[in-house]
Amino acid sequence: MIAETAGSKNGSNWLLLGDYYARGVFVETDGPASIDAYKKAVDAGDRTGLIRLAEAYRDGFFVPKNAKLSIGYYKKAIDTGQTSAIRALAEAHIFKKFGASSQPELGERLLNQAEQAGDKNAIVVLANLAFWGSPPDPARGLKLLTNAAAKGNDAAARALVVVYRDGRGKAFPRNITKARTALEKYASFYSHADMTRDRLLLDAAAATGPKGFSQLSADLKQVATATQSSVILALRYVNPNAYVFVIQEKLKERGIYAGKLDGLLTRQTITAFNALCRESKNSKQCDMGPLNSRVADVVLMLL
Repeated sequence: MIAETAGSKNGSNWLLLGDYYARGVFVETDGPASIDAYKKAVDAGDRTGLIRLAEAYRDGFFVPKNAKLSIGYYKKAIDTGQTSAIRALAEAHIFKKFGASSQPELGERLLNQAEQAGDKNAIVVLANLAFWGSPPDPARGLKLLTNAAAKGNDAAARALVVVYRDGRGKAFPRNITKARTALEKYASFYSHADMTRDRLLLDAAAATGPKGFSQLSADLKQVATATQSSVILALRYVNPNAYVFVIQEKLKERGIYAGKLDGLLTRQTITAFNALCRESKNSKQCDMGPLNSRVADVVLMLL
């Protein structure tokens, strides 16, 4: 991949290489190489590279935090016609990721602008602001999503399923029954693979104890590899114990884990996670813990 990308004028190749260096996938994590690859992606015409650079300077990822530069890259992305960049800039302002340069009120105006520009996910962010607001307003959040879904917004329909499945804090606890009803109601918005994925995640959300986790694991083995991987990664936040159980089972199959299949993140389980993770080219990231998204990506690839 690296050899093929060197000298390439294909922006998507440079973008992918930047992601590899940033996440430590197949190669050692290399911040400067990641930033350089994203810049080459932009030079080669890949607009997503602008978003990656905006995020890097926003979060101080491999480069010093620089709100001015980050905002500048977001605006360049917007100028190329990326409506998702409007939403991303809005969220950064709303959640004060630009520090003293953050303007939450501007962020909300940008979200409305993104929605008017055709960004279906903008209404999802507005709804989440209602769910997580101070004070929370779950009724408004539900109304925003329900009205948008009724108008054919598939992102809002999917968000409704997730909201019911996962809940939104104490003000709006999860309701698996309503999540299943919403999933079937909006089935026309889903591909077969996505429907399979979300049904499995609903089963996962409801699963408890080794018996329930074992049934989920058995069901996972019946679906396509891509769907299986997507579900396993999502388990980390849908049902962390189910995630640990599935990985324990796979580690046991590899002969790396000899403990109980119980879904508990015991010392023995963590040791097995780390042993596998350190087989990767970027073992340093293993210290971030078994439930970290980067570690989960590495472990799943190695399994």
